[in-house]
Amino acid sequence: MITNLFFDFFEIIANGMYGLGAMGRIVETRLGIPLDEYCQKDTGESWELWKKLNRGELDEKAYWEIIIKTHNWKAKPEDFIQCARDSLKVPIPGTREILEQLYDCGYRMYLVSDVWEDMRKDMFRVYPWIDDIFTKCYFSYEMHSLKSDEGHFERICKDCGAIPSESLFVDDYDVNVSRAKSIGMQGIVFKNADQLRHDIIDCVICDYAD
Repeated sequence: MITNLFFDFFEIIANGMYGLGAMGRIVETRLGIPLDEYCQKDTGESWELWKKLNRGELDEKAYWEIIIKTHNWKAKPEDFIQCARDSLKVPIPGTREILEQLYDCGYRMYLVSDVWEDMRKDMFRVYPWIDDIFTKCYFSYEMHSLKSDEGHFERICKDCGAIPSESLFVDDYDVNVSRAKSIGMQGIVFKNADQLRHDIIDCVICDYAD
């Protein structure tokens, strides 16, 4: 029986930094960087920098300075930072309603996000209801590890007292879901709110479907 629900934030509640979401479209329109070129930052050495940013090992401005130089983009770090904040304001349709319904059903709800400190502050500013829904939030920059890192979910479950076999994790990135499943949690790879609602009904108690 599932009693604990863990949710990612970016690409589930709000659009994030990845190329196919709002950020990529904003960068393409505002900064003139083609979407496929922008997506290159999610590969190779640039991807390793992204991990450092989210682990709290690199600040946001320094991250963009390196990325801009690496890809020879004609923009300033502040341009990308503003694009990131504007993409944050684009919610994923339908997810909030599902979360509120699950909360009303009495599930223990937790947020698990790979995010750096400055972005986390804006998350709560744009989505203040996070505090109402989630019992606790686990952020990568505070834990100094990512969802894809070994031991990440073990630490979270130990901290909140969740039994893995009674827990479900929802994330848009299958690698993160696989990591959660490796310790005995159930997992759903998010695609959209309709798919999430259908898959949640299959995983949790029946009163959610009423």
